[in-house]
Amino acid sequence: MMKKLQVLVVVLLMLVLVGGCSQSGQNEPVTPVAQAVPVDKDAIVYDAVEGFFKALGTKEGVLGNNLIEADQLYAELSQDPGAYFVVDIRGADDFKAGHIEADSIINLPFREVGDNLHLLPKDRTIVVTCYTGQTAGQTIAALRIAGYDAISLRNGMVNGWLKNELPVTN
Repeated sequence: MMKKLQVLVVVLLMLVLVGGCSQSGQNEPVTPVAQAVPVDKDAIVYDAVEGFFKALGTKEGVLGNNLIEADQLYAELSQDPGAYFVVDIRGADDFKAGHIEADSIINLPFREVGDNLHLLPKDRTIVVTCYTGQTAGQTIAALRIAGYDAISLRNGMVNGWLKNELPVTN
């Protein structure tokens, strides 16, 4: 009987101690846990694409599909060589053989654009040029969706700039 009484006393003491510990925690402030806010990535992309199409043709002097004519680009760069940031996405050999003369121009082959977005300004209009305009159009679409102000040279270097016999530099 004595053994049962000792066990009962130990159990009661433990309950008192455990109960006492839990009550002291009620007076301490509880730190709220931050809840993760769900992000709808599809909605973000959708909004960017929708904005791309809504902005077509809203820039003065730019055709409705974000193109600039070779003669217009030449005239603007002749007056102000820093008017645009030019990105020539042709291969390095073709760029070296002859490219548009501008204060701000880089050769960034098409496959390297995505890895080098940090080189492109967000605060200036970018003119993208390629061989015929096809790849530049794809590039500016992606850049515009990503928030860049980008247009492309209509018909590219071959059928736009060179066909109009505009000067190149190397």
